[in-house]
Amino acid sequence: MRKLFVGLLPLFIFQGVRAGEAACPPFASPQDVLNCVRKNHPEVLRADAEAANLDAFDSFARQRPNPEIDAEAVSNSDDDEAALSAEASYLHTFELGGKRDRRRDLAKARREGLLARIQKTREEVTLTAVLNLYRLRHLQAELHAVEEAQNTFGTIIGQYKNRRQLSPEQQVSLNVFLLAQSDYILRRSRLLQEQRALRQYFDLATGTDFRAVLKALPPPKTVWPALPASAPALAGAARKEAQAEVARAQAELELANSDATPDLKLGPKAGVESGRGHRNQSLGGVLSMDLPLYQRNQGARALARNEARRSEVSLAQRERELSAQWTTWLDVYQDAVASLRGMPTLEQMEKKHQGMESLFERGLVQSALIIEAHRQMTDFTESLNAQELRALEALWSVYVLQGRALEEGI
Repeated sequence: MRKLFVGLLPLFIFQGVRAGEAACPPFASPQDVLNCVRKNHPEVLRADAEAANLDAFDSFARQRPNPEIDAEAVSNSDDDEAALSAEASYLHTFELGGKRDRRRDLAKARREGLLARIQKTREEVTLTAVLNLYRLRHLQAELHAVEEAQNTFGTIIGQYKNRRQLSPEQQVSLNVFLLAQSDYILRRSRLLQEQRALRQYFDLATGTDFRAVLKALPPPKTVWPALPASAPALAGAARKEAQAEVARAQAELELANSDATPDLKLGPKAGVESGRGHRNQSLGGVLSMDLPLYQRNQGARALARNEARRSEVSLAQRERELSAQWTTWLDVYQDAVASLRGMPTLEQMEKKHQGMESLFERGLVQSALIIEAHRQMTDFTESLNAQELRALEALWSVYVLQGRALEEGI
């Protein structure tokens, strides 16, 4: 598999240790590396910063309208009137129609949506980190196979070149070995490029020395957990996000309905007239309310109803999509694990390969078989690694769908 499970564009831009990030303890296992990535990846840090808004949602929704004060002073020039008259009123707004409760419902839905997005970010970071850790170990094995082939071909080419004269068959063999050596040079370059990209990823995601990561890579996975044949109740962030969207749309509809009821403004009013022998004081009350004669917020309510219907359709379709993803990943997982069972390990293949090379050194194996043996060894290593990575991708994608990805260990 040649897919690289990293978002590489931002990784080439940001390098080194980020200011203010939490330091990770020394890595003793691949789980330590995964925990460090879960804590220090830039996407996680951004999500944690956004989580600071969680408590603000309800505080914002609980706010009450500020009271209003209205004052007026008039100076009269008529001798029959008081020289000065003044009035002042204090109005408190009583929200009718349950607006405050509806705002709190909307704030709760938005909070749940934010929590789902944060969980989704952490799940995606976890999936990528797991696959990149395994891929880094795969690259080491593939580089070993390629470099071993290069060394073998270099030795054979040197032997041919040291001979004074080559037969036609030996000249052809020399050219074939030179082409094979060039091919492996290109393979090694490609693998090193991929390794450098992964180094950029872990430098950014952990802020620690890359050599420490290389010492804590996961071993080949030999135990594969059984997955249920039928999809359970999926509780991943994707479903939670769609559910939160439905709750938000429904809360906005209820808020639009409550906005159709006008608020009541009520309070005391005081007045005074004085001057030119006049002195008069008055005390009363003021009531103010919009009259819903022209509209009752029909436009906003219609839009909110359409949005609520859209979110419900979106949730239903998302559940279908997630169920289909479960089936797809389950099939991929079962096929990949079945193909891995019974396969020889790289260590077993390496022992057989060394035995073949000893036969060649004794002149019992033709040169063409040497090239084919190394090609088979490198191809088998790549295929085995790709299948293991595919099985891991399927397994952790299932964990994501179940909402277990943040609880599972590598």
